[in-house]
Amino acid sequence: MKKEKSKIFGSLSYQKIFFLITAFTSFSWLVLVLIDYEPRIYIFFLKFNDFLADFANAVWYSVDLDPYRSPYNKPSEHCGTALYFIVYWLFSGFLDKSAEPSHLAWQQPVLMNAILLYYMGIGSCIFLSLYEMKKGSRPVKFFTTFFLLFSAIFMFTVERGNIVILGFLLSLFFICNYNNDNKVIREISFIMLAIAAGIRVAPALLGVVLLFEKRWKEAARLVVYGLIFFIIPFFIVQPWGSSNLTDTLRLFIENMKSNDEAYKSLPYSCGFSSMFAPWIYNDLLLSKIERSISFIMSAVILISYPRQECKWKKLMALILVMIMLPQHSLRYNLIFLLPVIVMFLDEEKHRSVDVLYFLLFLSMLCPLYLGFNRSDTYFLPGGIMFILFFADSAALLINKFRSKNKGGNDGTGNREEGCPVQ
Repeated sequence: MKKEKSKIFGSLSYQKIFFLITAFTSFSWLVLVLIDYEPRIYIFFLKFNDFLADFANAVWYSVDLDPYRSPYNKPSEHCGTALYFIVYWLFSGFLDKSAEPSHLAWQQPVLMNAILLYYMGIGSCIFLSLYEMKKGSRPVKFFTTFFLLFSAIFMFTVERGNIVILGFLLSLFFICNYNNDNKVIREISFIMLAIAAGIRVAPALLGVVLLFEKRWKEAARLVVYGLIFFIIPFFIVQPWGSSNLTDTLRLFIENMKSNDEAYKSLPYSCGFSSMFAPWIYNDLLLSKIERSISFIMSAVILISYPRQECKWKKLMALILVMIMLPQHSLRYNLIFLLPVIVMFLDEEKHRSVDVLYFLLFLSMLCPLYLGFNRSDTYFLPGGIMFILFFADSAALLINKFRSKNKGGNDGTGNREEGCPVQ
């Protein structure tokens, strides 16, 4: 397949198509919001029903800094890491504790003000990070970043009030700076990723890039940082005066297991379950088979990492695995694809098959309700992209194997021109 310089339809580049489509869908979304269109498009359109529920629930769980024993809601909902709950505990001072615990954050005006300030700060930092990552003129950088933050996968995270947005910001700092020439900034990026992993666990997968690059000492320090930010917080989230860390860890594990049981029957569990529901998630055997297939495909993708030629594909290999494997996290972790999209648009030359990736990116960004369940609208492109990337990775490994057997000089097979080896 011949690579062309960012052209897909005549003289139109990926960047121009991106602007045209995202501007149209964003404007259409705004019009539908203003006219109160039915059926609702489900992004900021539920009339405060379940709005910021993840945030409000976690604050109530953390109010006494003893989340795993909280009487509010089911134990299966108290399954975050200790650092996860400590972050939310910082907001418990804004609660009116005399009120009945509720997932409706808007019923707590002081808490809502704190949440708005929090999202203003987080959103601004994400905007600046993606803006600095993007190449091109200032208008190109600005509008690309603006439309990425006006997308479904970003606004859905805000709508839910999920802490993944903080984990994403910390991980983004790592992505942008783990190769920084300044040793201090580079070390801070390791700490930021360790904190992100301490909050959400899944971002820890990004750290394997240091192993692939054989930066053993830095990888070892990253592991130490990760253990610190994962384990030490468990000493804090216990009843005051208690030193029974074992009991706290036992409750954490039990709650994780009960959460897995509670959500594995839902269509947004993981992998292909999110795509082919209800045929898989209603069948326990098929669900287990699907999970095993997801692990095998993820392993192939990770093995292909060193052979990927483009920077955006290297990053996407790690992030797709991070998206597909965690239980029912696909709809949240899609936000990690935003820097991949930036790198994709910055790539000077593309293969013909990259059009498919581009269309899937656009479908995930589109804030319009497309007729599916509100979550499935964004699951489906993510699952299809996972399958496409797996096929791409498998073909890459097969070509490498064939080239090696034929005595190829570099083992890369028929590598197409235009995408520099990273």
